[in-house]
Amino acid sequence: MALADARLDTYYLPARRRAAAEVAESARLFARGLAARFFDEHPLPTLVLDDSRQILYANRSASSLFGLAPELALGRRLGEALGCARCPEAPNGCGTGSFCRYCGAARAIEASASGSSAHEECYVSREASEGGGDSIELLVWTSPLELEGRACTLLTARDISEQKRREVLERVFYHDIANTATGIGVLVELLRAAPDREEARRLELLRAASAQLVEEIDSQRALRAAEEGSLALALDEVDSLEALRGAVGCFEYFLYNREAEARIEPGSERFSLRTDPVLLRRVLANMVKNALEAAERGEAVLLRSERSGGLARFSVSNRAVMAEEVRARVFQRSFSTKGPGRGLGSYGMRLLGERYLGGKVEFSSAEGAGTTFTLSLPLEPGP
Repeated sequence: MALADARLDTYYLPARRRAAAEVAESARLFARGLAARFFDEHPLPTLVLDDSRQILYANRSASSLFGLAPELALGRRLGEALGCARCPEAPNGCGTGSFCRYCGAARAIEASASGSSAHEECYVSREASEGGGDSIELLVWTSPLELEGRACTLLTARDISEQKRREVLERVFYHDIANTATGIGVLVELLRAAPDREEARRLELLRAASAQLVEEIDSQRALRAAEEGSLALALDEVDSLEALRGAVGCFEYFLYNREAEARIEPGSERFSLRTDPVLLRRVLANMVKNALEAAERGEAVLLRSERSGGLARFSVSNRAVMAEEVRARVFQRSFSTKGPGRGLGSYGMRLLGERYLGGKVEFSSAEGAGTTFTLSLPLEPGP
């Protein structure tokens, strides 16, 4: 069999590809059969992949999912047809990146190549286009298929993005609201038994817990509006240090009696920028919350603000180091190190920080340096 010239370097699945002419010939063979006519009317996106994971056939539903005419999908791999934002980072496209080891679709296709049927969930961050990038979550089924003596894969997918979005929003909402409401109840009980000298402090904590409860509700409402595209900006002048103090202030109750600390680094710059102060606080608060939850007991989380190249840069750091899988999946909507149904923190900060505030959310994580999340924003918003 002829193979297209390619570097055979890969971190996961084989890198080789079939030549375009051979893919086209295999596609014609499949198209002449009854199966193609049957699958074309199938309501779910359905593909046939060759042994190099290249598309030989895409039914109408798959073409609609890709936003490509069927002939334009031929020869591409699944992630490439979907516009996966990680494909350009892989040495030889879809399936060959180190992060592809954590892709459900890649694992399901690998199982099919070994002769087994499989089903997996797959999250794809799509390349940014006009109006910003988006993401899609799929439930993928694969099974082995033989075409003219060659092993192929039959792949069917269902878009579960809305279902997963609803599940995660509801679980995060109920989890965070229940925690804060429980804390308020505990503080009320403490106040009933507190000596007078402690009452003022506990009343202040009760106020902070109530404010956190309102913030959690407003945050979930804002995230839902952001995903639906109906979130409106309210621009105003913002003081950089006040923005950091506001983010830290969201966690006065959270930090109580936890031997943890969130503080602004000395030398942080004070400057003014024009942005939406509420959304900025929500992004920074998510960064602080994630850092606090990952920090060891007694450890300090550090916040910093500075100007660089016409940009406002806000960063939040702790000493924890992310595992490789966490680094690969950190911005996925449904992924979290805190268990099923969590994971909106980093996803939410990217959604609000990039699509709505027009900035860039990035992170670094390495032994000896810890983990730092950074939000870079223009000092003046673009059109």
